[in-house]
Amino acid sequence: MESDSLSNRKVVAALLTGFALRLFFLWQFGCEAGDTRVYEQLAQNWLHHGVYGLWLGGQLVPVDLRMPGYPAFLAGIYALTRLGAEAARMYVMLAQICVDLGTCVLIAFLAARMAPSGVRGKAATVALWLAALCPFFANYAAALLTEVFAIFFTAAAVEVRPARLSFAVNLWLLGSVFVGLGTLFRPETPLVLIAMAMLLAWRWRRPADWTRLVRTGLLMAVGLLIPLLPWA
Repeated sequence: MESDSLSNRKVVAALLTGFALRLFFLWQFGCEAGDTRVYEQLAQNWLHHGVYGLWLGGQLVPVDLRMPGYPAFLAGIYALTRLGAEAARMYVMLAQICVDLGTCVLIAFLAARMAPSGVRGKAATVALWLAALCPFFANYAAALLTEVFAIFFTAAAVEVRPARLSFAVNLWLLGSVFVGLGTLFRPETPLVLIAMAMLLAWRWRRPADWTRLVRTGLLMAVGLLIPLLPWA
């Protein structure tokens, strides 16, 4: 049914509008925040000296005060553009805009999944426009901070959850991998899995479902740890 689908024209229009809004924030309000310099120094030292650390007292000292995901992203941009931190900021923010628009699409998919049959296309359209025009999303795309990636990986993790909480190895594992990737940017991301674990514990509280609960819990734990193992 047409009401269950989201037309390409509507998607393109919403994303172009969202892109324009984010460019406006970048042009008018693009700035560094409190942690920006720390992330940039970590990225440069990691890229050029092979040390995830900061210069303290004239020495490059390894540190663990921030998660490595965002410095790794910055280092990748620096390596691709062959520019320093200051010169590469525009490229960093443009990349973040693309990631943020991807989040808007994921939110549209989530809205369609939760909506009743027959109005899924409308729900997805409304959600896509709300996400694309939300200033609380758009402004973070113009700042060198982790929020854009934290929102993206959280939305991705929720989007791939198995329908009706059924047991599906690939989807439980994949969703937890997205949580692990998000943890590399923000350490509180595993709260998503804690919330899911509480829901599953209630859903599968009967003894007959305990085997399914344990297996799913193990899959979620493995998926979370896979992205973290290289860093560990």
